[in-house]
Order: sequence, then C-alpha cells, then structure tokens
Amino acid sequence: MTIQKKLFLFFMLALFASSPFFSNSKTFRFGSNIITSIFDENLYPGDPVFLKLLVESPFIKNEINAHVEIIENKTGKRIRSAKMYNLEEGNINPTTKILFVGLPLSTYLNPGSYTMQVDFQSNALSEILFIPFSLKEKTFVQETILLDPVNTAIKTDDSPQRMAQIDNLNAVLNTINLKAKKTIEAFMQPVHSTRRTSFFGDRRTFAYSNGKSETNLHFGIDFGVPIGTEIFACASGKVLMSEMRNSTGWTIVIEHFPGLYSLYYHLDKMLVKKDDFVQKGDLIGLSGKTGLATGPHLHWEMRLLAEAVNPDYFVERFDLFK
Repeated sequence: MTIQKKLFLFFMLALFASSPFFSNSKTFRFGSNIITSIFDENLYPGDPVFLKLLVESPFIKNEINAHVEIIENKTGKRIRSAKMYNLEEGNINPTTKILFVGLPLSTYLNPGSYTMQVDFQSNALSEILFIPFSLKEKTFVQETILLDPVNTAIKTDDSPQRMAQIDNLNAVLNTINLKAKKTIEAFMQPVHSTRRTSFFGDRRTFAYSNGKSETNLHFGIDFGVPIGTEIFACASGKVLMSEMRNSTGWTIVIEHFPGLYSLYYHLDKMLVKKDDFVQKGDLIGLSGKTGLATGPHLHWEMRLLAEAVNPDYFVERFDLFK
C-alpha cells in the first residue's frame, strides 16, 4: 500500500469514527465504473457482517478479486478478513458483476465504529474501498447449569471417539465450498414454538457433579419443546452431516452457501441423510433429549467461517442482501 493510500485510510477511519449516521448503501464511482455496496450499518457483537458489491463496468472482463478486512476504528486493530466470491445466481446483466462475503463478529467485541476495508482488483480497476458500520452495546445472559453424573461424564469425555467427532465437525465447519448453493433468502426459525430456554451468547458456568466447574459460551438458541416436536430446515441447502455424536446427540448440519452452516442438536429422530438437498421449511427431524441435555429441547446454531453467529440475524435481517 502506498503512503498516500495509508494516509487516506487513517483519514477515512477518523471520519467514520466521528459520524453517527451511515447508510445501508454506498456508491463509489471510478470514471465509467460504478461500485455499489450493500451492507448493514448497525450491528451487535455476535452478529455476522455481510457485504454485497454490485460492480457495473463495460471494461471488466475476467473474475474480480476482492479481499475484505474488518478494522476497529478506535484502535486500528484488524479483526477478521476474508476473500469475496462472485455471486452469479440471479445476475442477468452481463455488464454487472456481484460480489458477496460474510464475516463473523465475536460476542466479545467492543461497541463502537468499525470499517470494512475492501482491496478491489480487476483487469480495469485497482482500488481500496472503505465501508463503515457500527456495533451497538449488548448485554449477554449469565447462567449456571447444574449437571448430573451422566451429563458430567458427557461434558468431560475426552475419549478418542469424541475427539474424532469434534475434529470431523470442525472440518465441515471450516470448509468454504465455492461451488455450494448461493441463494440468499430470509431464514425461518426451525420450530414453530417461541419458548426459549437459553439464548445465543449466554455466558455459562457448568457445575459438575464432582464439584468442579467450567465456563463456556452458548453458541446457539435452545427452544424448550417436547420430544417429537417437528424440526424444519431454516433455509435451503445441502445436508453435510446427519449422525449421532456423543455430546450433541442426533445431529444435522446444513450448508447454505460457502462457509455458512446451520446446526440442529439433540434430536430424537432424523428425517434427512447426508448429501440430501432440502428447501426452506422442509421437515428434517424431530426434537429430543439425546447427548448432553438437561431436558427436551432443540439447540439451533449458525456458523459462519466456523464461528458461531447470532441465528436471529438471519431471520430478521438477512433478506436485506437479496
């Protein structure tokens, strides 16, 4: 990066940090080339941050390379980065290219102003874009969960079988399959019930039956529903896991687009198998109490680039990017 571009970056960061109002759309013009960014300006710790770029140009002939980095304006700290991918679905204009990316934001991030720095490279353009957003303050629930001897044994199990199950799940969640389905749609809750017994981002303390304890972060939402409650796919996608695991019981994992997965734990019965394609609202299983569970419930989780993010965001805000 040149000295001039570095100075411009620091100037833009300072400007964004001082301004309280941002738009969900920002347009950049470079001669006859127009780049329109679509983003969510107000987020909370634990939300995903998504960016969609509409690139209108008569000159860009090949694939565009764009790399996004999240920067905390106050400290200049670089939080997370990822490469954007071309979104071809729904694009019928030959002179317009669509780029898309999502990055997770930790529940431990400080509220304040942030910037997406986009390094944009093509045969016709080489630019750096600066796109602002802010994180609002959020308070997470603190809870203590008492585990009986059976659940204590499951939670503290370090057997080769459980370690292999963890490695297998992590391998799935760390995969960014650019050939995956890339339909962007509003998600739905996987159950009709609104009764929640735990929330995303809860700060948990597990109190074991042997007197020891462990702190933990709750990665999803728990719906307190009876055994046998119907569970539905929260969005369309491909089933990448449908199996029994020691800690999560009967488990389903669905890939929705590159690097984004939904997870369904503690099921009593699974109605889909690995490699099945499902549509939003399809019946995929019945809730249960398998694995580490203190009562019947569904644990619903969303993972983006392997990190847990707020599932409610996909129900309430994700259709902004359609």
